[in-house]
Amino acid sequence: MPKNKGKDLYEVLGVPRDADERALKKAYRKLAVKYHPDKNPGNEEASNKFKDISHAYDILSDKEKREIYDRYGEEGLQGGAGAHSADSIFEAMFPGFHSSGGPRTGEDIEFQLGVDLKFFYTGTTKKLRVNRTVTCDTCAGSGSKVEGAVTTCTGCHGRGMRIQRRQIGPGMVQQMQTVCPECRGQGEMIRPEDRCGDCKGKKVVNEAKIVEVHVDPGMRAGERVRMTGEGNHEPGLPPGDLIIKLTEKPSDVFERAELNLVHKREITLYEALTGFDFALETLDGRTLRVRSGKGDIVKPDDVRVVVGEGMPRHRDPYSKGNLFVQFKVKFPERIDAAQAKVLKSVLPAPSDGNAAPAHMDTDDVEEVRAVKYEPAKHDVRPDYREEDEERGGGQRAQCVHQ
Repeated sequence: MPKNKGKDLYEVLGVPRDADERALKKAYRKLAVKYHPDKNPGNEEASNKFKDISHAYDILSDKEKREIYDRYGEEGLQGGAGAHSADSIFEAMFPGFHSSGGPRTGEDIEFQLGVDLKFFYTGTTKKLRVNRTVTCDTCAGSGSKVEGAVTTCTGCHGRGMRIQRRQIGPGMVQQMQTVCPECRGQGEMIRPEDRCGDCKGKKVVNEAKIVEVHVDPGMRAGERVRMTGEGNHEPGLPPGDLIIKLTEKPSDVFERAELNLVHKREITLYEALTGFDFALETLDGRTLRVRSGKGDIVKPDDVRVVVGEGMPRHRDPYSKGNLFVQFKVKFPERIDAAQAKVLKSVLPAPSDGNAAPAHMDTDDVEEVRAVKYEPAKHDVRPDYREEDEERGGGQRAQCVHQ
C-alpha cells in the first residue's frame, strides 16, 4: 500500500496543481528512476517513496480520477477502479524494462507509417499488414512432434552461447562469446526426424495479420503508437509489441509548424496595393474566404494571421493553433508610358535621395540605361589567356603532328 495517505499528491510529484500531462510525466519519470527498488536494493524508504510517486501519478495522469481527487480528495476515489501496481506503471512508462534486467516479452516490431497532413488534422484509422512470428499451434511451441524429444544441447549445456579462448600473445588470452553452432543459440537439440513438420523445430511460424492503427487529431510526425501484444511471439513469454512511428507526407497547400499552419500565397501587385480576397480549402474540407483589412498594403514576404485555423491540439481538438499566410508579391514584367503616368499620379513621389535633380548640367553628367539582367548575356568572366601572358607564362605547348 502507498504510504502517502494524507499527503498532497501534487506535492509528492513536486508539481503545481495546474500541471499538464507533459509536466506530470516528466516529474514521474525523474522520480521513478531515482527511487526504483532495483537502484536502491534493501532501501525500504526508497521503496515506499517509489510506491508513493507511482500512486500519485496513477491518479493525476487519469483525467477522470484527477477531477474526483481535486474535488473530494482521495476519499472520493474509494470504491473506484483498482489502482495499478507501481511496477506496472513503471513498465508502461519505460517499455521493455524488467526488474531482472532481461526482456520481459517477445521481440517488438517497429514500423513506419506515412500519414497525410490532413489526417493529422482530422484523425483517421489505417489498416496495416504485419508479418510476425507466433507460437506454433501444431507442437504448442515445443518444436517437436513427439513428447520428450527435446534435449539439452551438449555443446553449450543449454546456454545457447559458447566461450572461445585464443592466445594472442605471451601471457595474453582473448575470450570471445559466440552463438553455439550446434543448437544455433536455442540451448536445445531436436533430432531431425523428431522435428515438428510445420515449424521445422523453430517453435514459431510466420503469420500475416491485419491491424488497425488509430491516428488521433493533433498527433504529429515522430510520435509512436504502441499496440501491446501485436509483436513477435516466443514460447513461454508474452508477445512483444507493435510500435508504429508516424511520419508526415508533405502537403501542397500547408506546412506544419507545431500547432500552427503556414500557407504560402502569391498575389499580384494590384492585390498587394488594393487588397486581397481569395478562397482557401482547409484540411478538413471547409472553405475559408480570406480577405485583407481595409487599407492594408502587403509587402513581399509579409505575413498575416488567421486566428484559430491551425492544427488541433492532441487530446483537445477544439483548441487550435493559428494559420499564418506568407505572401509573395508578383510584379508585372513591364508597363507602358500611359500606365506609368497613371501610377505616378497616385503613388508617392521618390524620396530626395532617389530623385535626380530637376536641373542637371548635361556637360558633367553621363546618362546610362539600366536593363534587365540576363545571366548568359551579362556575366563577364576573366580572360585567363591574358593573365598567363601578364605572369610571363609565354606560349602554351602545342601538339606537333609528324
